[in-house]
Amino acid sequence: MARFETCVEVDVPLRTAYAEWTHWKHRASLLEGLESVEPVDDRRLRWRARLGGRLVEWTSEIVERVADRRIAWKALGPSERAGLVSFEAVGPRSTRISLALDDPPPETPGRSVDDPLPVVFRRVSEDLSGFERFMRSRSAPARRQP
Repeated sequence: MARFETCVEVDVPLRTAYAEWTHWKHRASLLEGLESVEPVDDRRLRWRARLGGRLVEWTSEIVERVADRRIAWKALGPSERAGLVSFEAVGPRSTRISLALDDPPPETPGRSVDDPLPVVFRRVSEDLSGFERFMRSRSAPARRQP
């Protein structure tokens, strides 16, 4: 199983970072390649994205949720992909967001050897950086127009 881990720090309180992360409906507008995220029910989300030039669709299930702390999920179906995002206050107005993704070996049913795994990991890293930029833009003070 391949594991990918990355983290960023955002200059917003923990509760704000968690609330923005879990605002699924506008997630597609924040992350490049992600076309849509639609809640199916309280635990499942339907994703649609372009990865490595391919349209990919999947459903994930939230297997653990601790408010303001962590969300763990797994892909439903044969792929066995899973992930964990955790939130840690590193100050009163700063939060570390850590993301870990697990991916099954290529011989796992439902996963082909030509799966764009490096593309997925690179895209996730870039998207986490994009989330950091979005949070930075939200916390920047308003500028006065002359």
